[in-house]
Amino acid sequence: MEDREILAGLVASTMPLMADERYGRLKIRERPIMHRIAVNLEQYFSNWEVDTEYNRHGDDVKRLQRLSGGTKNIEPDILVHIKGEPLANLLAVEIKLSDNNNIDDDIFKLEGLTHPDQGFVYPVGVLLQLDFAGKAVLICDVFRAGGQNEELTGWLRDAFEKAIEDLKRPSRGCVRGT
Repeated sequence: MEDREILAGLVASTMPLMADERYGRLKIRERPIMHRIAVNLEQYFSNWEVDTEYNRHGDDVKRLQRLSGGTKNIEPDILVHIKGEPLANLLAVEIKLSDNNNIDDDIFKLEGLTHPDQGFVYPVGVLLQLDFAGKAVLICDVFRAGGQNEELTGWLRDAFEKAIEDLKRPSRGCVRGT
């Protein structure tokens, strides 16, 4: 599956939540949002498993090497993968809401999960920061091969901007003349 196909599935899975006025009004928190996006992702990745906060790598706990030495156990927000198959990984997503700018740990996870030397080799990782009240995607950074990928980040930003624009555009139903 191509990177842009994967990212398009993420956009399509996120937009129903952005369209739902309740998410901004009720100030729904990160975990239910992760869950809803994961449920939506299942229809785009039918041959894959979609999990939230899945912390296993085979029989072991998911761990990443720290630059300063040692390891850190991790629980990515959303993973598209096949459990028990160490290299059957497709997408890792970290989600933040507009009132939480603490993204350093999320970047660490996405760099590690996509880095070829860490043992996970997710082809694509995405950091999303969502503003439901403002109907905006504040951050949509794409990670590949252990670092941010500017080309795919630009593509994803454009895809979200177009989807948000379409969402804000008033629908034009058929009007019957008299």
